[in-house]
Amino acid sequence: MREPILQKWYLASQSRIDGLKLEAYLAELGSLVLEKGWEGKMRRQVLGAKMKVGQTFADWAYDTQNINAILSQAASTFAVDDKQLKNILDAGLTEVLQQDLDTEPVLSSDLNAWIAEVKGRDDRLRFETARMQTLINANRESLHSKTKGKVSLADRLTTPKPSLASRLSSPPPVTVQKCPPLTDGEKTLLDLHDGCRRCRQFYIGHRTLNCDGVFPDAATYRTLTQADAVAQAAARGKTLKVKREPAAAAHHKSKDILSVDYEESESDPDGYVLPPLTVPHLYVDVTLSGPSISEFPIPVRSLLDIGCPSIVISDKLATKLGLRRYPLPVEEDNLSSLSESPLSCQEYVKLKVSSGDGNWTSSVVRAKVNIGLCIPLILGMPFLASEHILIDPEQRTAVDKRTGFDLLNNPSYPPRQWKPEWVTPPPTPKKPKHKPLEQEPIPFSRSTELPVSVMLDVKNRIDELALQKLLQDEDVRLKTKHADVFPIQLPDNTDDLPDNI
Repeated sequence: MREPILQKWYLASQSRIDGLKLEAYLAELGSLVLEKGWEGKMRRQVLGAKMKVGQTFADWAYDTQNINAILSQAASTFAVDDKQLKNILDAGLTEVLQQDLDTEPVLSSDLNAWIAEVKGRDDRLRFETARMQTLINANRESLHSKTKGKVSLADRLTTPKPSLASRLSSPPPVTVQKCPPLTDGEKTLLDLHDGCRRCRQFYIGHRTLNCDGVFPDAATYRTLTQADAVAQAAARGKTLKVKREPAAAAHHKSKDILSVDYEESESDPDGYVLPPLTVPHLYVDVTLSGPSISEFPIPVRSLLDIGCPSIVISDKLATKLGLRRYPLPVEEDNLSSLSESPLSCQEYVKLKVSSGDGNWTSSVVRAKVNIGLCIPLILGMPFLASEHILIDPEQRTAVDKRTGFDLLNNPSYPPRQWKPEWVTPPPTPKKPKHKPLEQEPIPFSRSTELPVSVMLDVKNRIDELALQKLLQDEDVRLKTKHADVFPIQLPDNTDDLPDNI
């Protein structure tokens, strides 16, 4: 009653309105406030209710049910009953929800129970749609990251080709010069000084497998030398005193790392070579798998450490693999490092380790999980002992004594022998095809129908034979009938016949 028009209406007939009953009061108030024909409009809104795409079934059904409830109270003749309302809601569902109900119909006849069950179906379909959209978005992001910088097929098809004039006026394309491949000496030098074979930097803190950089510029690239390693070591806080000889000239093999030509002390006797102060760690490229890996196993660069009393895996790698974690006994939290702070471990996981080529696989081992481990995986003494791995630091080998497989130096396989190029033989001449017996023409003797000319000849011959037979029969009949006239035997001559007749 806060509207000015309603206040005026009430004050104008206050005593009369106060004496009205509730039904009469609502009817008079409705005629004053509601527009003419509102009942028909609301009824048509109920009868033509359609669920929109993206709208939840509960919101749409309850809104339609509320409109019908208003009609039931204010204009009951325009309202529909529960059975009709159920049919209206069933006909107004989206196509996806209707297909789901067709597959598994709702057996309830009560309107409220039917709405509750259809609401559950709609919630399930919306959840499945959202989950599928999440998978599609993740797949699209993965493809986008792989094809970043590439032109899609749709863009290539829709982008018009440049005209001849623009191609002639445009400058010639710049040929990108590739960086020359590494020599054996450069590879050995990079391995000796913890370098990366991709960005070709020394003591950079990563390897080729996890390098995010790019190849050096071919225009300014020069062959790596020992002096470059010393300079980059000093720039990164490393100290290394070595002879300044070009590394490309020295072709060291992995087994000769211990004999690298470091400067000798003046007090050393002649012919004695001091061992190096530092040799590279024994890293082995392995593959790991887990519940979170749906496709191929992931490559991991692990450390073979004969001085580590446990197998240790980083928390990040264990999470990536989705390995199940088990609580670690308190007495097993006993790892320590060269620093004063211990390596705390609260959990352990179970895993299998395979070689990079898949020709060797370990048994199930248990690895302690450490948060913040600088190396993805440390294969300590439990792994080396259980798998019978014999490490030779001089030869830099890690051999399984049972099979002779070397984890650090996988055996080289002979080159694949390709078959000669296929030459298409000349086409084979087609053989004459014989028709099946059923398709062969019927011989003349077996034919049931004769040619027209043959049939005419046969007919004429039959007519001749029939005529001859008829004449013979007529001759016999006449001779028999007139036997007295026709003698049995005619005379041989006419000499005895009278001549006066």
